[in-house]
Amino acid sequence: MATDEAQERLKFLIRKRSGIKSHITIFEKYLRSYEQQPDPVMLRNRFQRLKEIYSAFEDIQAEIEVLQEEGEHETEHFEAEERYIEASVQTEKWLTETNLSDQRVAVVNCNTPTPSTSGLQVNLPKADLPNFSGKFEDWLSFKDKFSSMIDHQDGFSKVQKFHYLRSALSGEAAMVIAAMETTENNYSNAWQLL
Repeated sequence: MATDEAQERLKFLIRKRSGIKSHITIFEKYLRSYEQQPDPVMLRNRFQRLKEIYSAFEDIQAEIEVLQEEGEHETEHFEAEERYIEASVQTEKWLTETNLSDQRVAVVNCNTPTPSTSGLQVNLPKADLPNFSGKFEDWLSFKDKFSSMIDHQDGFSKVQKFHYLRSALSGEAAMVIAAMETTENNYSNAWQLL
């Protein structure tokens, strides 16, 4: 690679790295406000997205270090890694606390029967979100289950529904909407793309 090409590539990578670091800053800001409005599902989804972003950061950083061998960029790498680790630790702490709290509530709820329309008391098992990997033959079943569990529920905002949708997708289906920003408008757009 010619020196000018290498310098242009290096500048491009540094700009990309800066953009990724801004995502870490946005996640840190979200963490600071989490205690005021805790939402473990949203936290889990945002953290999953942060992991993907940080993985891209490491790839970009490795290429920067190959193109520019001086230690100038090592500080950037160390600082971003420290911020990522601190955010990961805080996230894991809150998710663990949430899981413990959910387990205590589940024990109470197991002992609390749910009234049925016939007047009998029924204990319902916890239902997990369906998963969709992009296989055509699984689409209708996924759509039906997800719609009844999440999409048709008035208690969720479209942003929350979008986070649930992201967490229910894997493989090819997840890649279809991976680049979409999590907004109310994009929830409808994501359904159309799937």
